[in-house]
Amino acid sequence: MSSVNVRFVLTGACYEAYSGKQFHLDVPFLQPDGSRGTVADLRAQVRNEWPSDFPEMAETIKSIQMKFLKMGRLLKDTDIIEEQVMPSSPATGEDAENRPSDANEGEGGSLLLHIVFQDPERSLQASNSEIKGESATSDPQRGDSHQSAGDQTREAKSNGCCHVM
Repeated sequence: MSSVNVRFVLTGACYEAYSGKQFHLDVPFLQPDGSRGTVADLRAQVRNEWPSDFPEMAETIKSIQMKFLKMGRLLKDTDIIEEQVMPSSPATGEDAENRPSDANEGEGGSLLLHIVFQDPERSLQASNSEIKGESATSDPQRGDSHQSAGDQTREAKSNGCCHVM
């Protein structure tokens, strides 16, 4: 077993129509230098092999923050890809639902991951507002001194910028 077919579900995509869409990549367990593949390597592969089916995000994907979730758990950059495929508990087969058998299954099985896209500037603004307990934000450069967090989300969706989920 030298690779796994990873099925990605897009969450919080820059373009609303992309949220919930899926794509597949064949992800190697070992990197060319012989090291074990990590989530950070996976992120680089997603950036390099972004599907042509999603052209509107082709430029954004090069710099946007993205996080990967497996069964609702946030994966760290240092997590090993191969360990995400192996059952965590052979007796219960907890990851059985995470390894469906289908026509796209690679030689190492299949892995389902959710990608969450984040715009670091909006994430910081939202965090600051929540900490201060403010319902409106102030950004003199944009002239939106009375915009609520909900309005920011709608704007983020409509102007092509990614937003925090």
